[in-house]
Amino acid sequence: MERTASLDRVFHALSDPTRRRILETLARGERPVLALARQFAISQPAVTKHLHVLEKAGLITRRKEGRTRRCRAAPEALRRPLAWIERWREFWNDRLDGVEAALARAAAQEPGDPIAKDPARQSGAPAERAAETKAQRRRRPPRRRAPGKAP
Repeated sequence: MERTASLDRVFHALSDPTRRRILETLARGERPVLALARQFAISQPAVTKHLHVLEKAGLITRRKEGRTRRCRAAPEALRRPLAWIERWREFWNDRLDGVEAALARAAAQEPGDPIAKDPARQSGAPAERAAETKAQRRRRPPRRRAPGKAP
């Protein structure tokens, strides 16, 4: 559960454009809070609230140096969210590759006989029929039932 909460905090922190700009600024180097506040058209307390969200997500660190508070980006906090994104990218790429292959097979079929060239659909097994699109099912002749069996 903590793993999910950590991801949620990072994505929440990155969802705000001001926080993303603050993070981009800090990626170029450590900055005092007051110097950050001057770069944005919002008050210093508002910048401090944004910094608190970024710090809670682990994306920045803050330290006190005399009377000055300084902030620094913590890019290592992005490793887990990036790994999470990569897993989903691979998942969807695999799915889209399957869609692309199915479209290529469909394009290679003769327009008048969509089932004739696809041996997987000739068998009529339920798993293959489930993969058919509605348009393909409409073109297929209805299945005949054995006499005396209810639909």
